[in-house]
Amino acid sequence: MTASFLPLFQIPADEYAELEGGEWAVCLVDTRMANGVPAGVKDNAPLRVNRWGAVRNEVKISTASTLALDGIAAPKAGGRSLLAAAAPSEAGVCAGTLSAVPDSVTQPRIIGFEVVDGVARLTVEDTVPFLTYTISAGDTPDALTADDAAGWVDGDTAKPIEIETDAVKGSRFFKVTRAE
Repeated sequence: MTASFLPLFQIPADEYAELEGGEWAVCLVDTRMANGVPAGVKDNAPLRVNRWGAVRNEVKISTASTLALDGIAAPKAGGRSLLAAAAPSEAGVCAGTLSAVPDSVTQPRIIGFEVVDGVARLTVEDTVPFLTYTISAGDTPDALTADDAAGWVDGDTAKPIEIETDAVKGSRFFKVTRAE
């Protein structure tokens, strides 16, 4: 049996009144860094958004008194709340839309390359902290695909990053790409 999950979001009454009649949605936002930990927020905005997606299931708006009658802990009086419920037939909600990258972000540059003990290590500069980077590889420059053996490394404007992958063949071509 699948567990039921009902996230509850409280909207202050004055904000709800200003937006009443509009369209409400609950969005899932992937803000994780390469190690899986959320990147955090600054100035009330996420430090990164890798992917996002709208919850395509039921979103129900209720008053505090209705929630109390439904047996759900009611927020402060005068507020409105959003309940988002996953349909029992769905395996889960996925943040499936890759976020856009600002035009100001430059292409990363490989400034170093070495192979030691079967590991290829690329040193890369011109990366940004709100993206995670990996390697695409292939036998020819026009046939590069995601390298499943490559690591994922968060960008850093202050210093070069290093990304490693297996050096499994005599020769391969590499390109630094955004991890997806």
